[in-house]
Amino acid sequence: MLRKLFVIFVAWPITRVLIGLYVHNGARLPIVGPAIVAANHNSHLDTLTLLSLVESALIVVLAVGLSAIHWPALLAGVLLMTPLLVCAGFLTVSRYDTLNEFIFPAVLVVAALTLPLLPAMGLLDNVLQGNWVYVMPLEPSWLLLQASVAPIETWQAIYGLAAGALWVALGFHLCRRAFYRFVIMKQGARA
Repeated sequence: MLRKLFVIFVAWPITRVLIGLYVHNGARLPIVGPAIVAANHNSHLDTLTLLSLVESALIVVLAVGLSAIHWPALLAGVLLMTPLLVCAGFLTVSRYDTLNEFIFPAVLVVAALTLPLLPAMGLLDNVLQGNWVYVMPLEPSWLLLQASVAPIETWQAIYGLAAGALWVALGFHLCRRAFYRFVIMKQGARA
């Protein structure tokens, strides 16, 4: 029941209004009788981005309330973090043929990506201080997510948008290379 409500009131309006619908050769569809229709997403990240945006918004609303959210910062943070996490997952999994080979490297990747989040959880405050965290891939998105509930400095917002976009571009570039090497050419992790 909740899934149907989510699709009707959230997913469908957002995909129709924000993402849009394009029908190629719609005049060729018969008015009556059978037809074969092939659907395609505008992007492979549509569903993941939409789900992560809704999930993040719900978490923030439950944590701080509806009126305390700066929605553009939340949207920017989620839209930059989602493709980075997808790229990190793809870069990790594309090298391996079995789940057993993948598990340990995946844990290392997740641990490395979550370093900027540890001080926010009250862990390793003294160890993870300084400007070095600004070179971490998720730090720009994390700053923008912080800006959705608390003010940040202007330079941090600019850094979050610019560096986040650069990390996403680098992630997509690395994913394309990994896809060619490990999926198309099937070179494997040890080649």
